[in-house]
Amino acid sequence: MQANASLDSLTTLRYRPSEYWQQLEQQAEPQIKSEVSDHRLGQKRPRKSRTSDKKYSKTDPDASLYHRFGQGSKLAYKTHFVADADKGVVTAVATSSAAVDDTAVVPELLEDHERSCGTPRRAVADHLYGSQDCLGYLQDKGIETVIRERKGGKAHGGFDKSEFSYDTALDIYRCPSSQILRRRHTQSRNGKAMYSCDVGVCGVCKLRGQCIASSDPDAVRQVTRYDTGYVERAQAACASSQGRSLLKKRQTCIEGLFGQAKSQHGLDRARLRGLAKMHIQGLLTAMVLNVKKLLQAVIRGSASAQRVGLEPAGISFEYLLFRLFGLCNPDICFEKKETVF
Repeated sequence: MQANASLDSLTTLRYRPSEYWQQLEQQAEPQIKSEVSDHRLGQKRPRKSRTSDKKYSKTDPDASLYHRFGQGSKLAYKTHFVADADKGVVTAVATSSAAVDDTAVVPELLEDHERSCGTPRRAVADHLYGSQDCLGYLQDKGIETVIRERKGGKAHGGFDKSEFSYDTALDIYRCPSSQILRRRHTQSRNGKAMYSCDVGVCGVCKLRGQCIASSDPDAVRQVTRYDTGYVERAQAACASSQGRSLLKKRQTCIEGLFGQAKSQHGLDRARLRGLAKMHIQGLLTAMVLNVKKLLQAVIRGSASAQRVGLEPAGISFEYLLFRLFGLCNPDICFEKKETVF
């Protein structure tokens, strides 16, 4: 969502990113920090030197600089929807600045969904939500994840990880040059294992130029994997016939909702400024989408009732709205009445 601010409003931060984050941590209340420390997904992904960490908008400080190939740079926010797969009803909404990782809002979305609908049996999402920590967070709650793996960057500038074959029995990788990469180290915190060739193998490899971009003769190619099994379970779910069907259904369901929200209800651009007001805009847009779904259900129900003679023909649009609000609030009962002017 494009922010309601221009690039001319950008200015340089007074502090380095590390200093800025340290100040935020010091200002946070201890009880709040303890509550969110276990659910801060996406916070440990490498940031390096991103422009969005060095500049902010004086007009809308909550918006962050966002760049997409072919679209240029702009100040933007992200709006996330959770929807029921069967009916396409939006059950949770989260908003963040464009620089925040997509997985960071997953705990908030899940908690909001659970509050009204309970814990879901299955989560189907875009590959941007397929990080190790996000898959683990969902699977540890007993939720099946039909989410494709989120690929890492290519800082090595060479062959993709998919070009390396893994041997489960021997716990080794084989590179495109048929050389063996053995396990060298495993992080106890998250089960991340590092694999590399023996010393000197990469230096004389004939495919080195296609595998490693570094000019350092001692540089070696490293491949990583996780021992937790989260990614493998998610990929198995995606490869099943049901998983493939759900992924196709997701494209028409959630992407269709965002298409409507942007083209018909103005979610492509922020109307106000500030993260809290952007969240309100997202909530209002989701409400409109849900009202349209409910109204469609009322119309279909009334048409079926008319066919079997339970309701008279020629029902007015006002009466359909009465029926709609009666569904939304069971304590309110509307009856059709004739009006004479």
